Amino acid sequence: MHLRNAPSSIYIKPRGYDDPVWEATLSPQPEDHVMSVNDIANLAAEIVIAGNLCAFLQWKSLDWDRNSGRH
Repeated sequence: MHLRNAPSSIYIKPRGYDDPVWEATLSPQPEDHVMSVNDIANLAAEIVIAGNLCAFLQWKSLDWDRNSGRH
């Protein structure tokens, strides 16, 4: 997920093979990034969206894992 309010990206992926727990990684920035108060609030909103997406994907993985033995 490329961020609009910072020169970084957030990568969302499962923690490991056959692990339903997901994690997010914020890519490093090459240098300091000065932000206005509005930019900080907008960046916080983007991080919340990434967190919600990560939680949703983890829930779907856990749900699939629970149901995989029922077939």
